[in-house]
Amino acid sequence: MERKLQIFISSTYQDLIEERERAIKVILKYGHIPAGMELFQPGNEPSKEVIRKWIDESDAYILILGYRYGSIEKESGLSFTHWEYSYAVETGKELFCVLLNDDDETRKIRIEKDGFSKIMETKSQKEYGDFRNEIRTKHQTELFSNLLELENALAVGIHALDKRISSGGWYRFENNTSNIHVKNEGVQSNDFREMIQKRRLTPKELLFLLYAKEQEVYDFEYGISTKSRLRSISNWESKNMLETDLSDNYFSLIELLSDRNILEPRDLTIDELPRSYRFNINIYTDLINSEEYSNELNLAKTKFKIVLPLEIDSDELPF
Repeated sequence: MERKLQIFISSTYQDLIEERERAIKVILKYGHIPAGMELFQPGNEPSKEVIRKWIDESDAYILILGYRYGSIEKESGLSFTHWEYSYAVETGKELFCVLLNDDDETRKIRIEKDGFSKIMETKSQKEYGDFRNEIRTKHQTELFSNLLELENALAVGIHALDKRISSGGWYRFENNTSNIHVKNEGVQSNDFREMIQKRRLTPKELLFLLYAKEQEVYDFEYGISTKSRLRSISNWESKNMLETDLSDNYFSLIELLSDRNILEPRDLTIDELPRSYRFNINIYTDLINSEEYSNELNLAKTKFKIVLPLEIDSDELPF
């Protein structure tokens, strides 16, 4: 059976957006499943309970450390990134760490590109230095200065993780109703219904499925012919007053749902890349015709709802 690891990506966010996107693509490229904040709700940091759940359910942990320590988790006094790392170590996760090169040239290029305040740590410099030293001291690390070097470092790390992890992972099972990836621990069925009920999919995956259900979308364009699809998604988000970025995450979500075999590639191009993806027909029939997924799908929808400010009639004020 083919095994796929679920890999949790940990880092600060605003200063490493491109690096996180590249990490997701590399993990998918090598046939594994990424997990990270891009696939959760927008806005504030995900709760510790959510983060714990996703680290617990992941097989491995990858840390990408730039020049920032990050926002502080009040209970522990650590940054969220540092806390995620500590929790991964505490729970015995296999991990791999990549660090942004701290040489003068790399630092200068980053500051010129994005500005000092976005790139460099200004408040918790000692904590950042201690954290970086802890990583360098306790773990074998890879350094990177640009996206290509990051991709190469991640390829090395993912290969090493795959060799070190002897149990766990998602496995492909096939039966007459569906062909999807399920965790070999805790989930006994490969049925799509159970994946929904067991909440094995991230909120953004569920929201993507809800879009397909409500709009009755069967095919998803891939490659250069996606403008109308992205516009349709944006219109659906606006109509439902959703604060999401499904359009920005479109390709990652398509590949992730394909990796779970919920979507299937079709119509290969001359370069052997799919022109589009479509639902597994049995899954799509079940999704469109059954109402038993409504609670989970609509619960995901509420996480992204825009909360409008309360309008108060001045005539009703007591002063």
